[in-house]
Amino acid sequence: MRIRLDPRGETLTVTVQLEGPGISSLVLGAGDRVWVLHASAALGTGEYRCPADGACSRVRDFDYRCRDPSSSPEAERCRREFRAAEGWVANVDPHGTRTRTFLVDLSRFGAAGARLFLAVTGLTFPDRAVRWPAGEDDAGALALQQGRLSERARFAPRGWLAVRR
Repeated sequence: MRIRLDPRGETLTVTVQLEGPGISSLVLGAGDRVWVLHASAALGTGEYRCPADGACSRVRDFDYRCRDPSSSPEAERCRREFRAAEGWVANVDPHGTRTRTFLVDLSRFGAAGARLFLAVTGLTFPDRAVRWPAGEDDAGALALQQGRLSERARFAPRGWLAVRR
């Protein structure tokens, strides 16, 4: 997996290139919250609340939207509305794609001034899962990468990449 980060003002562009067709997710952590930004055949945002011990509870499961990858007016409108509501957007593909590009509105994740941490995942079909940076927490869990969030998870955002805002 190759990753390119391009910060521009309040928007972070993350481009994920896989070895073959697949899906990708970004995992963001700030304060006591962790968000999973999942892009596959549709877009979905999941969220966890995490006490200091790192034992997190899911407070929001994925509600998949924007399945149309075309540039039709309806598909473009869906992606604009999704970004306005969720603070991010990425390309979708019902068959998987080698390259995913995420646009993340940094101010929408965590309190102003709070440190923001990032982990990137990639799942090349059928089931070759990778994550960056490497770690032992659930940011790289296969189920998460497949788009299924467990009720409870362990995350260690301080071991991920710190993102400047």
